[in-house]
Amino acid sequence: MSMLVDLDYEESLNQIAPEGEYGIRLTKDAVQGISASSQKPMVTCEWEPFDPPPHVTMDQIQKCKIMSWISLQPNALFTLKEVLHAAKSDLICKACNQPYSAEIDRCPSCQSTKFSADLGVLKQGLEIGAYLKPGRNQKNTRDVTEIVKYFQRP
Repeated sequence: MSMLVDLDYEESLNQIAPEGEYGIRLTKDAVQGISASSQKPMVTCEWEPFDPPPHVTMDQIQKCKIMSWISLQPNALFTLKEVLHAAKSDLICKACNQPYSAEIDRCPSCQSTKFSADLGVLKQGLEIGAYLKPGRNQKNTRDVTEIVKYFQRP
């Protein structure tokens, strides 16, 4: 028995950003949750690029969506700190309650490495800088745009 269906793949196409420095913005609020594969805490973000480098036109990135999964595991907090620094959000030292820059590894007041971070800054519309490059997903089955580094925009 035939079940012929007319479909359009347009919404499933994944536009890949050419390599370079971009502004990126969150398309929706970041979501804190648990990784389905590792059962570890993480934050999921969906970004869109804007303000492309000179060699890239806006039509090359107008449908580009970039997913990032930021681990909240103690051995992987460097990415979270990089995003928070790019967002100009300070950390709060758990030992002495002093704020300090997310680009610093230890509290400058007491040298503690324990901190609190306000993940509420990762809201829709947040704009930061990122170095992007084409890559492959974790299963090596699809081309994606990878975020190599986050940074503060002027």
